[in-house]
Amino acid sequence: MGLLTIFSCLVALFLARWFTLLRRSLQAAKKTGLPYTCRPLYEGVLAYLLWMPILDYLIDYLSDWLATILDPSDYASIYRSWRFKAGYENHRVLGDVFLVVSPGPLVLEVADPHVCAQITDRRMDFVKDFDTYLPLRILGRNIVEAEGETWKRHRRAVTPQYTDAIHAFVWDQATIIGREMLSEWKHLEGADTPIKAPYTSRESRDLGTLANRVVMAAVFGVSLSLRTGKSPEALALSEFARSMEVINAGLLFVMIFPQLVMPYVPGIGHLSKAMNHVNLYMKNILDLHINAKDKPESSAKAGILDGLLKVLAPPGTVPTEDQLSRSDVAGNMFALAFAASTTSAETMHFSMVLLALYPKVQLWVMEELDQLAVEYGQLNEGWKYQNVFPKLIRLSCVLMETLRLFPAVPMIPKCVEDRPQILSYKNSTFALPPHTLIALSACALHRNPKVWGADAGEFRPERWLADNGKSLRPEPVEGCFIGFSRGTRRCLGRRFAEAEYAAVLSEVLRNCRIELAPQKPGETVKEMSLRARKVLEMSRTGFTLRVGGKVMLRFVDRF
Repeated sequence: MGLLTIFSCLVALFLARWFTLLRRSLQAAKKTGLPYTCRPLYEGVLAYLLWMPILDYLIDYLSDWLATILDPSDYASIYRSWRFKAGYENHRVLGDVFLVVSPGPLVLEVADPHVCAQITDRRMDFVKDFDTYLPLRILGRNIVEAEGETWKRHRRAVTPQYTDAIHAFVWDQATIIGREMLSEWKHLEGADTPIKAPYTSRESRDLGTLANRVVMAAVFGVSLSLRTGKSPEALALSEFARSMEVINAGLLFVMIFPQLVMPYVPGIGHLSKAMNHVNLYMKNILDLHINAKDKPESSAKAGILDGLLKVLAPPGTVPTEDQLSRSDVAGNMFALAFAASTTSAETMHFSMVLLALYPKVQLWVMEELDQLAVEYGQLNEGWKYQNVFPKLIRLSCVLMETLRLFPAVPMIPKCVEDRPQILSYKNSTFALPPHTLIALSACALHRNPKVWGADAGEFRPERWLADNGKSLRPEPVEGCFIGFSRGTRRCLGRRFAEAEYAAVLSEVLRNCRIELAPQKPGETVKEMSLRARKVLEMSRTGFTLRVGGKVMLRFVDRF
Protein backbone atom coordinates (compact mmCIF):
# COMPACT_ATOMS: atom_id res chain seq x y z
CA MET A 1 0.00 0.00 0.00
CA GLY A 2 2.85 2.35 0.85
CA LEU A 3 4.53 1.80 -2.54
CA LEU A 4 1.25 2.34 -4.36
CA THR A 5 0.71 5.61 -2.49
CA ILE A 6 4.23 6.81 -3.34
CA PHE A 7 3.76 5.86 -6.99
CA SER A 8 0.39 7.64 -7.13
CA CYS A 9 1.92 10.78 -5.63
CA LEU A 10 4.77 10.74 -8.15
CA VAL A 11 2.31 10.37 -11.04
CA ALA A 12 0.20 13.22 -9.66
CA LEU A 13 3.29 15.44 -9.30
CA PHE A 14 4.38 14.61 -12.84
CA LEU A 15 0.94 15.43 -14.27
CA ALA A 16 0.74 18.68 -12.29
CA ARG A 17 4.18 19.71 -13.51
CA TRP A 18 3.31 18.67 -17.07
CA PHE A 19 0.06 20.68 -17.03
CA THR A 20 1.74 23.76 -15.51
CA LEU A 21 4.51 23.83 -18.12
CA LEU A 22 2.07 23.21 -20.97
CA ARG A 23 -0.22 26.04 -19.81
CA ARG A 24 2.76 28.41 -19.47
CA SER A 25 3.88 27.64 -23.03
CA LEU A 26 0.34 28.02 -24.33
CA GLN A 27 -0.03 31.47 -22.75
CA ALA A 28 3.30 32.60 -24.24
CA ALA A 29 2.28 31.32 -27.68
CA LYS A 30 -1.03 33.20 -27.61
CA LYS A 31 0.75 36.48 -26.84
CA THR A 32 2.76 36.28 -30.08
CA GLY A 33 -0.37 36.23 -32.25
CA LEU A 34 1.07 33.38 -34.34
CA PRO A 35 -0.79 30.16 -35.14
CA TYR A 36 0.24 27.23 -32.97
CA THR A 37 -0.18 23.50 -32.50
CA CYS A 38 0.10 21.52 -29.25
CA ARG A 39 2.12 18.38 -28.52
CA PRO A 40 2.18 16.28 -25.34
CA LEU A 41 5.99 15.93 -25.23
CA TYR A 42 8.89 18.25 -25.97
CA GLU A 43 11.12 16.52 -28.52
CA GLY A 44 14.32 17.37 -26.64
CA VAL A 45 13.57 15.35 -23.50
CA LEU A 46 15.27 12.02 -22.83
CA ALA A 47 12.01 10.03 -22.87
CA TYR A 48 11.25 11.35 -26.35
CA LEU A 49 14.73 10.49 -27.66
CA LEU A 50 14.56 6.94 -26.29
CA TRP A 51 10.93 6.15 -27.12
CA MET A 52 10.45 7.69 -30.54
CA PRO A 53 12.77 5.36 -32.53
CA ILE A 54 10.66 2.44 -31.30
CA LEU A 55 7.44 4.30 -32.08
CA ASP A 56 8.70 5.08 -35.59
CA TYR A 57 8.95 1.39 -36.44
CA LEU A 58 5.52 0.70 -34.94
CA ILE A 59 4.03 3.52 -37.04
CA ASP A 60 5.69 2.13 -40.17
CA TYR A 61 4.14 -1.27 -39.44
CA LEU A 62 0.67 0.32 -39.11
CA SER A 63 1.24 2.90 -41.85
CA ASP A 64 -1.47 1.73 -44.26
CA TRP A 65 -4.14 1.80 -41.55
CA LEU A 66 -3.01 5.11 -40.01
CA ALA A 67 -3.01 6.80 -43.42
CA THR A 68 -6.72 6.01 -43.79
CA ILE A 69 -7.79 7.57 -40.47
CA LEU A 70 -5.49 10.61 -40.18
CA ASP A 71 -4.94 13.73 -42.27
CA PRO A 72 -1.54 13.80 -44.04
CA SER A 73 -0.11 16.47 -41.70
CA ASP A 74 -1.37 14.67 -38.55
CA TYR A 75 -0.07 11.32 -39.78
CA ALA A 76 3.38 12.71 -40.54
CA SER A 77 3.56 14.58 -37.24
CA ILE A 78 3.55 11.48 -35.05
CA TYR A 79 6.97 10.40 -36.37
CA ARG A 80 10.25 11.38 -34.74
CA SER A 81 11.27 12.37 -38.28
CA TRP A 82 8.09 14.40 -38.61
CA ARG A 83 9.67 17.42 -40.31
CA PHE A 84 10.88 15.27 -43.19
CA LYS A 85 7.71 13.14 -43.29
CA ALA A 86 5.44 16.17 -43.36
CA GLY A 87 7.55 18.31 -45.69
CA TYR A 88 5.40 21.38 -46.25
CA GLU A 89 2.08 19.79 -45.16
CA ASN A 90 1.96 21.24 -41.63
CA HIS A 91 2.71 24.70 -43.02
CA ARG A 92 0.01 24.29 -45.65
CA VAL A 93 -2.46 24.04 -42.75
CA LEU A 94 -0.90 26.39 -40.17
CA GLY A 95 1.05 28.86 -42.28
CA ASP A 96 4.70 29.33 -43.18
CA VAL A 97 5.51 30.30 -39.58
CA PHE A 98 3.88 28.65 -36.56
CA LEU A 99 4.66 27.68 -32.97
CA VAL A 100 4.81 24.24 -31.40
CA VAL A 101 3.49 24.28 -27.83
CA SER A 102 4.61 21.54 -25.42
CA PRO A 103 5.67 21.18 -21.76
CA GLY A 104 9.10 22.36 -22.92
CA PRO A 105 10.20 25.62 -24.53
CA LEU A 106 8.25 27.15 -27.41
CA VAL A 107 9.51 26.09 -30.84
CA LEU A 108 9.08 28.37 -33.87
CA GLU A 109 8.76 26.34 -37.09
CA VAL A 110 9.94 28.36 -40.09
CA ALA A 111 9.18 27.69 -43.77
CA ASP A 112 9.09 31.33 -44.86
CA PRO A 113 12.27 32.37 -46.73
CA HIS A 114 12.10 36.01 -45.61
CA VAL A 115 11.86 35.04 -41.93
CA CYS A 116 14.65 32.51 -42.46
CA ALA A 117 16.86 35.20 -44.00
CA GLN A 118 16.26 37.54 -41.05
CA ILE A 119 17.20 34.85 -38.54
CA THR A 120 20.36 33.73 -40.31
CA ASP A 121 21.49 37.30 -41.01
CA ARG A 122 21.09 38.39 -37.37
CA ARG A 123 23.74 36.11 -35.88
CA MET A 124 23.93 37.89 -32.51
CA ASP A 125 20.15 37.89 -31.98
CA PHE A 126 19.52 34.26 -32.95
CA VAL A 127 22.28 31.93 -31.77
CA LYS A 128 22.82 28.21 -32.13
CA ASP A 129 20.94 25.96 -29.72
CA PHE A 130 23.65 24.79 -27.31
CA ASP A 131 22.10 21.41 -26.41
CA THR A 132 21.76 20.25 -30.02
CA TYR A 133 25.48 20.62 -30.69
CA LEU A 134 26.68 19.24 -27.35
CA PRO A 135 27.94 15.92 -28.84
CA LEU A 136 30.40 17.86 -30.99
CA ARG A 137 32.15 19.17 -27.86
CA ILE A 138 33.48 15.74 -26.93
CA LEU A 139 37.12 16.74 -27.40
CA GLY A 140 36.86 20.52 -27.05
CA ARG A 141 35.28 23.73 -28.31
CA ASN A 142 35.05 24.09 -32.08
CA ILE A 143 33.78 26.24 -34.91
CA VAL A 144 30.60 24.20 -35.44
CA GLU A 145 29.11 24.67 -31.96
CA ALA A 146 30.76 27.87 -30.69
CA GLU A 147 29.09 31.28 -30.55
CA GLY A 148 30.09 34.89 -29.93
CA GLU A 149 33.75 35.81 -29.50
CA THR A 150 34.72 32.14 -29.16
CA TRP A 151 33.26 31.45 -32.61
CA LYS A 152 35.11 34.43 -34.11
CA ARG A 153 38.41 33.11 -32.75
CA HIS A 154 37.79 29.65 -34.18
CA ARG A 155 36.64 31.08 -37.51
CA ARG A 156 39.85 33.09 -37.90
CA ALA A 157 41.84 29.90 -37.38
CA VAL A 158 39.78 27.43 -39.41
CA THR A 159 38.67 29.41 -42.48
CA PRO A 160 42.16 29.82 -44.02
CA GLN A 161 42.64 26.03 -44.01
CA TYR A 162 40.02 25.50 -46.74
CA THR A 163 42.28 26.28 -49.69
CA ASP A 164 42.20 25.24 -53.34
CA ALA A 165 45.17 23.00 -52.58
CA ILE A 166 43.13 21.14 -49.95
CA HIS A 167 40.15 20.89 -52.31
CA ALA A 168 42.37 19.48 -55.07
CA PHE A 169 43.76 16.93 -52.60
CA VAL A 170 40.19 15.98 -51.61
CA TRP A 171 39.31 15.54 -55.31
CA ASP A 172 42.31 13.25 -55.89
CA GLN A 173 41.65 11.16 -52.78
CA ALA A 174 37.92 10.83 -53.50
CA THR A 175 38.66 9.81 -57.10
CA ILE A 176 41.15 7.12 -56.04
CA ILE A 177 39.03 5.68 -53.23
CA GLY A 178 35.85 5.99 -55.33
CA ARG A 179 37.48 4.01 -58.13
CA GLU A 180 38.49 1.26 -55.69
CA MET A 181 35.01 1.20 -54.18
CA LEU A 182 33.37 0.97 -57.61
CA SER A 183 35.65 -1.91 -58.54
CA GLU A 184 34.51 -3.79 -55.44
CA TRP A 185 30.83 -3.13 -56.19
CA LYS A 186 31.21 -4.40 -59.74
CA HIS A 187 32.61 -7.71 -58.52
CA LEU A 188 30.15 -8.45 -55.74
CA GLU A 189 28.10 -11.61 -55.69
CA GLY A 190 25.41 -11.32 -58.32
CA ALA A 191 27.46 -11.06 -61.50
CA ASP A 192 26.38 -14.54 -62.55
CA THR A 193 22.67 -14.13 -61.87
CA PRO A 194 20.10 -13.97 -64.69
CA ILE A 195 20.17 -10.16 -64.71
CA LYS A 196 23.83 -10.40 -65.86
CA ALA A 197 25.03 -7.37 -63.92
CA PRO A 198 26.66 -6.88 -60.53
CA TYR A 199 24.47 -5.37 -57.85
CA THR A 200 24.87 -4.23 -54.27
CA SER A 201 23.07 -2.81 -51.25
CA ARG A 202 26.33 -1.82 -49.54
CA GLU A 203 26.36 1.78 -50.78
CA SER A 204 25.46 3.37 -47.45
CA ARG A 205 28.18 1.56 -45.50
CA ASP A 206 30.82 1.89 -48.21
CA LEU A 207 30.08 5.55 -48.89
CA GLY A 208 30.38 6.20 -45.17
CA THR A 209 33.80 4.55 -45.22
CA LEU A 210 34.79 6.51 -48.33
CA ALA A 211 33.67 9.86 -46.91
CA ASN A 212 35.43 9.11 -43.64
CA ARG A 213 38.69 8.25 -45.38
CA VAL A 214 38.62 11.29 -47.66
CA VAL A 215 37.94 13.63 -44.75
CA MET A 216 40.64 12.02 -42.59
CA ALA A 217 43.13 12.26 -45.45
CA ALA A 218 42.48 15.98 -45.85
CA VAL A 219 42.44 16.67 -42.12
CA PHE A 220 45.60 14.76 -41.27
CA GLY A 221 47.42 14.87 -44.61
CA VAL A 222 47.71 11.08 -44.98
CA SER A 223 46.58 9.16 -48.09
CA LEU A 224 44.05 6.50 -47.14
CA SER A 225 43.58 4.51 -50.33
CA LEU A 226 41.79 1.25 -49.56
CA ARG A 227 44.61 -0.70 -51.21
CA THR A 228 47.75 1.39 -50.86
CA GLY A 229 47.28 3.09 -47.49
CA LYS A 230 49.36 0.50 -45.62
CA SER A 231 52.00 2.66 -43.93
CA PRO A 232 51.97 2.62 -40.10
CA GLU A 233 50.67 6.19 -40.18
CA ALA A 234 47.88 5.26 -42.61
CA LEU A 235 46.93 2.11 -40.68
CA ALA A 236 46.67 4.08 -37.43
CA LEU A 237 44.50 6.69 -39.12
CA SER A 238 42.34 3.94 -40.64
CA GLU A 239 41.64 2.63 -37.13
CA PHE A 240 40.73 6.15 -36.06
CA ALA A 241 38.39 6.44 -39.06
CA ARG A 242 36.67 3.18 -38.09
CA SER A 243 36.21 4.46 -34.53
CA MET A 244 34.64 7.61 -35.94
CA GLU A 245 32.19 5.47 -37.94
CA VAL A 246 31.16 3.72 -34.71
CA ILE A 247 30.60 7.08 -32.99
CA ASN A 248 28.59 8.37 -35.96
CA ALA A 249 26.30 5.34 -35.76
CA GLY A 250 25.85 5.66 -31.98
CA LEU A 251 25.48 9.41 -31.68
CA LEU A 252 22.18 9.16 -29.79
CA PHE A 253 23.93 7.30 -26.96
CA VAL A 254 26.78 9.81 -26.99
CA MET A 255 24.16 12.51 -26.37
CA ILE A 256 22.57 10.58 -23.51
CA PHE A 257 25.41 8.94 -21.57
CA PRO A 258 28.57 10.61 -20.20
CA GLN A 259 31.75 8.93 -21.39
CA LEU A 260 32.61 7.70 -17.88
CA VAL A 261 29.26 5.88 -17.66
CA MET A 262 29.38 4.21 -21.09
CA PRO A 263 31.47 1.14 -20.08
CA TYR A 264 28.76 0.15 -17.60
CA VAL A 265 25.81 0.48 -19.99
CA PRO A 266 24.88 -2.86 -21.62
CA GLY A 267 25.08 -2.94 -25.41
CA ILE A 268 27.31 0.08 -26.00
CA GLY A 269 30.70 -1.24 -24.91
CA HIS A 270 31.93 -0.89 -28.50
CA LEU A 271 30.98 2.79 -28.43
CA SER A 272 32.96 3.33 -25.23
CA LYS A 273 36.02 1.69 -26.81
CA ALA A 274 35.65 3.85 -29.92
CA MET A 275 35.47 7.01 -27.80
CA ASN A 276 38.58 6.00 -25.87
CA HIS A 277 40.42 5.24 -29.10
CA VAL A 278 39.50 8.61 -30.63
CA ASN A 279 40.72 10.40 -27.50
CA LEU A 280 44.00 8.46 -27.44
CA TYR A 281 44.66 8.88 -31.17
CA MET A 282 44.00 12.61 -31.03
CA LYS A 283 46.38 12.99 -28.08
CA ASN A 284 49.11 10.99 -29.82
CA ILE A 285 48.77 12.73 -33.20
CA LEU A 286 48.88 16.16 -31.58
CA ASP A 287 51.98 15.18 -29.59
CA LEU A 288 53.60 13.85 -32.76
CA HIS A 289 52.91 16.95 -34.83
CA ILE A 290 53.73 19.43 -32.09
CA ASN A 291 57.02 17.76 -31.23
CA ALA A 292 58.08 17.05 -34.82
CA LYS A 293 61.38 18.72 -35.62
CA ASP A 294 60.72 18.85 -39.35
CA LYS A 295 57.34 20.53 -39.75
CA PRO A 296 55.59 19.87 -43.11
CA GLU A 297 55.61 22.66 -45.61
CA SER A 298 52.36 24.46 -46.37
CA SER A 299 50.65 22.23 -48.92
CA ALA A 300 47.63 20.06 -49.34
CA LYS A 301 49.46 17.03 -47.97
CA ALA A 302 50.26 18.96 -44.80
CA GLY A 303 46.54 18.68 -44.01
CA ILE A 304 44.21 20.94 -42.10
CA LEU A 305 45.75 19.85 -38.78
CA ASP A 306 49.13 21.36 -39.58
CA GLY A 307 47.48 24.63 -40.52
CA LEU A 308 45.69 24.75 -37.16
CA LEU A 309 48.89 23.95 -35.29
CA LYS A 310 50.40 27.14 -36.69
CA VAL A 311 47.96 29.11 -34.53
CA LEU A 312 48.33 26.87 -31.45
CA ALA A 313 48.91 28.84 -28.26
CA PRO A 314 52.15 27.97 -26.40
CA PRO A 315 51.66 25.46 -23.54
CA GLY A 316 50.55 27.06 -20.30
CA THR A 317 49.25 30.26 -21.93
CA VAL A 318 45.74 31.56 -22.57
CA PRO A 319 44.97 31.71 -26.33
CA THR A 320 44.84 35.19 -27.82
CA GLU A 321 42.14 36.21 -30.31
CA ASP A 322 44.26 34.69 -33.11
CA GLN A 323 45.19 31.45 -31.33
CA LEU A 324 43.67 28.09 -30.36
CA SER A 325 44.29 25.95 -27.30
CA ARG A 326 45.27 22.31 -27.62
CA SER A 327 41.72 21.21 -26.78
CA ASP A 328 40.41 23.69 -29.37
CA VAL A 329 42.54 22.03 -32.06
CA ALA A 330 41.33 18.56 -31.02
CA GLY A 331 37.72 19.78 -30.88
CA ASN A 332 37.89 21.23 -34.38
CA MET A 333 39.51 18.10 -35.80
CA PHE A 334 36.72 15.95 -34.36
CA ALA A 335 33.88 18.29 -35.36
CA LEU A 336 35.14 18.80 -38.92
CA ALA A 337 35.73 15.07 -39.43
CA PHE A 338 32.34 14.14 -37.98
CA ALA A 339 30.24 16.76 -39.76
CA ALA A 340 31.91 16.37 -43.16
CA SER A 341 31.85 12.58 -43.31
CA THR A 342 28.25 12.01 -42.17
CA THR A 343 26.66 14.61 -44.43
CA SER A 344 28.71 13.75 -47.53
CA ALA A 345 28.07 10.01 -47.36
CA GLU A 346 24.30 10.33 -47.03
CA THR A 347 24.03 12.92 -49.80
CA MET A 348 25.98 10.69 -52.20
CA HIS A 349 23.76 7.76 -51.26
CA PHE A 350 20.55 9.72 -51.90
CA SER A 351 21.91 10.94 -55.26
CA MET A 352 22.77 7.43 -56.44
CA VAL A 353 19.28 6.16 -55.64
CA LEU A 354 17.70 9.18 -57.34
CA LEU A 355 19.85 8.76 -60.46
CA ALA A 356 18.79 5.12 -60.65
CA LEU A 357 15.15 6.23 -60.38
CA TYR A 358 15.57 8.92 -63.04
CA PRO A 359 17.64 7.43 -65.90
CA LYS A 360 16.98 10.48 -68.14
CA VAL A 361 18.67 12.71 -65.58
CA GLN A 362 21.54 10.26 -65.42
CA LEU A 363 21.98 10.41 -69.21
CA TRP A 364 21.84 14.21 -69.03
CA VAL A 365 24.75 14.21 -66.57
CA MET A 366 26.66 11.63 -68.61
CA GLU A 367 26.47 13.87 -71.70
CA GLU A 368 28.38 16.55 -69.81
CA LEU A 369 30.91 14.04 -68.47
CA ASP A 370 31.52 12.62 -71.94
CA GLN A 371 32.12 16.10 -73.36
CA LEU A 372 34.67 16.79 -70.63
CA ALA A 373 36.31 13.41 -71.25
CA VAL A 374 36.85 14.42 -74.88
CA GLU A 375 38.38 17.71 -73.73
CA TYR A 376 40.58 16.36 -70.93
CA GLY A 377 40.85 12.66 -71.77
CA GLN A 378 39.53 9.58 -70.02
CA LEU A 379 42.90 9.05 -68.33
CA ASN A 380 43.20 10.33 -64.80
CA GLU A 381 46.14 12.62 -65.57
CA GLY A 382 43.81 15.17 -67.16
CA TRP A 383 40.82 14.57 -64.91
CA LYS A 384 41.92 17.08 -62.27
CA TYR A 385 40.12 19.39 -59.89
CA GLN A 386 41.28 22.62 -61.50
CA ASN A 387 40.32 21.40 -64.99
CA VAL A 388 37.09 19.50 -64.48
CA PHE A 389 35.37 20.57 -61.26
CA PRO A 390 34.39 24.11 -62.36
CA LYS A 391 32.71 22.65 -65.47
CA LEU A 392 30.59 19.97 -63.76
CA ILE A 393 27.48 22.13 -63.86
CA ARG A 394 24.89 19.39 -64.41
CA LEU A 395 26.34 17.27 -61.62
CA SER A 396 26.18 20.36 -59.40
CA CYS A 397 22.49 20.67 -60.33
CA VAL A 398 21.96 17.08 -59.15
CA LEU A 399 23.71 17.86 -55.87
CA MET A 400 21.59 20.96 -55.26
CA GLU A 401 18.35 19.16 -56.10
CA THR A 402 19.31 16.22 -53.88
CA LEU A 403 19.94 18.61 -50.98
CA ARG A 404 16.69 20.42 -51.72
CA LEU A 405 14.55 17.29 -51.42
CA PHE A 406 16.75 15.35 -48.98
CA PRO A 407 18.70 17.94 -46.97
CA ALA A 408 21.67 16.46 -45.15
CA VAL A 409 20.73 18.56 -42.11
CA PRO A 410 16.90 18.56 -42.08
CA MET A 411 16.58 21.32 -39.50
CA ILE A 412 18.93 24.11 -38.43
CA PRO A 413 18.32 24.91 -34.74
CA LYS A 414 18.56 28.46 -33.41
CA CYS A 415 17.33 30.07 -30.22
CA VAL A 416 16.45 33.38 -28.63
CA GLU A 417 18.57 34.20 -25.60
CA ASP A 418 17.58 36.41 -22.66
CA ARG A 419 15.62 39.17 -24.37
CA PRO A 420 12.68 39.13 -26.82
CA GLN A 421 13.39 39.40 -30.54
CA ILE A 422 11.23 41.04 -33.20
CA LEU A 423 10.72 39.49 -36.64
CA SER A 424 8.86 40.75 -39.71
CA TYR A 425 6.31 38.46 -41.33
CA LYS A 426 3.51 39.20 -43.81
CA ASN A 427 3.81 43.00 -43.61
CA SER A 428 3.64 42.85 -39.83
CA THR A 429 5.88 42.01 -36.88
CA PHE A 430 5.79 39.61 -33.97
CA ALA A 431 7.89 39.24 -30.81
CA LEU A 432 9.47 35.95 -29.81
CA PRO A 433 9.78 35.56 -26.03
CA PRO A 434 13.17 34.78 -24.43
CA HIS A 435 14.43 31.19 -24.70
CA THR A 436 12.22 30.34 -27.67
CA LEU A 437 13.77 27.65 -29.85
CA ILE A 438 13.72 28.09 -33.63
CA ALA A 439 13.62 25.32 -36.21
CA LEU A 440 14.65 26.45 -39.69
CA SER A 441 13.05 23.49 -41.43
CA ALA A 442 14.94 22.72 -44.63
CA CYS A 443 12.36 20.03 -45.39
CA ALA A 444 9.57 22.62 -45.44
CA LEU A 445 11.51 25.57 -46.90
CA HIS A 446 12.78 23.44 -49.77
CA ARG A 447 9.27 22.19 -50.64
CA ASN A 448 7.39 25.45 -50.26
CA PRO A 449 5.24 25.67 -53.44
CA LYS A 450 5.05 29.47 -53.13
CA VAL A 451 8.78 29.53 -53.88
CA TRP A 452 9.50 26.39 -55.89
CA GLY A 453 6.23 26.04 -57.80
CA ALA A 454 3.66 23.29 -58.11
CA ASP A 455 6.40 20.72 -58.78
CA ALA A 456 8.22 21.50 -55.51
CA GLY A 457 8.09 17.84 -54.48
CA GLU A 458 9.55 16.53 -57.74
CA PHE A 459 13.19 15.71 -58.48
CA ARG A 460 14.05 18.08 -61.31
CA PRO A 461 17.76 19.08 -61.28
CA GLU A 462 17.42 21.23 -64.40
CA ARG A 463 15.58 23.83 -62.28
CA TRP A 464 19.06 24.84 -61.05
CA LEU A 465 20.56 25.31 -64.54
CA ALA A 466 20.99 28.91 -65.69
CA ASP A 467 19.61 29.92 -69.08
CA ASN A 468 23.10 29.88 -70.62
CA GLY A 469 23.54 26.24 -69.55
CA LYS A 470 27.00 27.03 -68.20
CA SER A 471 26.33 28.01 -64.60
CA LEU A 472 23.99 27.43 -61.67
CA ARG A 473 20.86 29.49 -61.28
CA PRO A 474 20.70 31.35 -57.93
CA GLU A 475 18.03 30.39 -55.43
CA PRO A 476 14.60 31.83 -56.42
CA VAL A 477 14.17 33.84 -53.20
CA GLU A 478 16.76 34.81 -50.62
CA GLY A 479 16.50 32.43 -47.68
CA CYS A 480 14.61 29.64 -49.47
CA PHE A 481 17.57 27.21 -49.66
CA ILE A 482 19.63 26.22 -46.61
CA GLY A 483 21.29 23.04 -47.86
CA PHE A 484 24.62 24.53 -46.79
CA SER A 485 23.04 26.83 -44.20
CA ARG A 486 23.41 30.55 -44.94
CA GLY A 487 24.61 33.87 -43.53
CA THR A 488 27.81 34.18 -41.53
CA ARG A 489 27.25 30.66 -40.11
CA ARG A 490 27.06 29.04 -43.54
CA CYS A 491 29.04 25.84 -44.12
CA LEU A 492 32.76 26.65 -44.39
CA GLY A 493 33.40 23.24 -45.94
CA ARG A 494 30.95 23.66 -48.82
CA ARG A 495 33.60 23.55 -51.56
CA PHE A 496 35.29 20.65 -49.74
CA ALA A 497 32.02 18.68 -49.80
CA GLU A 498 31.25 19.64 -53.40
CA ALA A 499 34.70 18.48 -54.56
CA GLU A 500 34.32 15.13 -52.79
CA TYR A 501 30.80 14.59 -54.14
CA ALA A 502 31.73 15.55 -57.71
CA ALA A 503 34.86 13.37 -57.72
CA VAL A 504 33.00 10.24 -56.59
CA LEU A 505 29.87 10.68 -58.72
CA SER A 506 31.85 11.61 -61.84
CA GLU A 507 34.08 8.56 -61.36
CA VAL A 508 31.02 6.30 -61.10
CA LEU A 509 29.08 7.84 -64.01
CA ARG A 510 32.08 8.05 -66.33
CA ASN A 511 32.33 4.28 -66.13
CA CYS A 512 28.93 2.89 -65.16
CA ARG A 513 25.18 3.25 -65.35
CA ILE A 514 23.41 3.09 -62.01
CA GLU A 515 20.26 0.97 -62.16
CA LEU A 516 17.74 -0.39 -59.71
CA ALA A 517 18.22 -4.11 -59.10
CA PRO A 518 15.51 -6.63 -58.17
CA GLN A 519 15.34 -7.89 -54.61
CA LYS A 520 13.32 -10.92 -55.67
CA PRO A 521 13.01 -12.93 -58.90
CA GLY A 522 10.68 -11.51 -61.52
CA GLU A 523 10.41 -8.04 -59.98
CA THR A 524 9.42 -5.48 -62.63
CA VAL A 525 10.95 -2.03 -63.14
CA LYS A 526 7.72 -0.46 -61.86
CA GLU A 527 7.81 -2.58 -58.70
CA MET A 528 11.48 -1.74 -58.12
CA SER A 529 10.74 1.97 -58.56
CA LEU A 530 7.81 1.90 -56.14
CA ARG A 531 9.93 0.10 -53.55
CA ALA A 532 12.82 2.56 -53.93
CA ARG A 533 10.50 5.55 -53.63
CA LYS A 534 8.95 4.12 -50.47
CA VAL A 535 12.42 3.68 -48.96
CA LEU A 536 13.21 7.32 -49.74
CA GLU A 537 9.91 8.41 -48.18
CA MET A 538 10.82 6.46 -45.03
CA SER A 539 14.13 8.27 -44.59
CA ARG A 540 14.87 9.06 -40.97
CA THR A 541 16.34 12.06 -39.23
CA GLY A 542 18.98 12.00 -36.55
CA PHE A 543 21.90 14.36 -36.60
CA THR A 544 21.57 13.97 -40.39
CA LEU A 545 18.93 12.60 -42.76
CA ARG A 546 19.52 8.94 -43.64
CA VAL A 547 18.07 6.71 -46.37
CA GLY A 548 15.22 4.78 -44.77
CA GLY A 549 16.21 1.26 -45.77
CA LYS A 550 17.84 -0.96 -48.36
CA VAL A 551 17.72 -0.12 -52.06
CA MET A 552 19.43 -2.65 -54.31
CA LEU A 553 21.48 -1.00 -57.06
CA ARG A 554 23.57 -2.40 -59.87
CA PHE A 555 26.50 -0.77 -61.63
CA VAL A 556 26.67 -1.67 -65.31
CA ASP A 557 29.76 -0.92 -67.40
CA ARG A 558 29.09 1.77 -70.00
CA PHE A 559 31.89 0.75 -72.35
